[in-house]
Amino acid sequence: MHASVFRLLHQGRAIDRDKLRASHPARGELHLRLRVNGREPQWDILLATLEVGGRYVIPCLDRARVVEIRGRWMHLHGVEVNPRGNSPKRLVSDNYRQEWWCKVGVVARGQVPAP
Repeated sequence: MHASVFRLLHQGRAIDRDKLRASHPARGELHLRLRVNGREPQWDILLATLEVGGRYVIPCLDRARVVEIRGRWMHLHGVEVNPRGNSPKRLVSDNYRQEWWCKVGVVARGQVPAP
């Protein structure tokens, strides 16, 4: 689904409200995917991504949970995963707590919604 995403935290710390208002949202295709299928639905682990043309616009949100829905707005919590290095044998990442406010149904720049 098309969405505009506001990231509420930077490296696990809250971003100042004035900076949030002045910032521009990231735009693209918002996907919520099942990363691990648990024995019961509450044990499922979701991965949230924002993509344009198959590339990530912002770092992925692992262990994503939909916390709140208000009209066209959706609030997600999770863990932001920032990979470091290029070694396929030794994967290293920085993981930070993250929250997204997403406005769904917004057409990303340069894209036309399907009929």
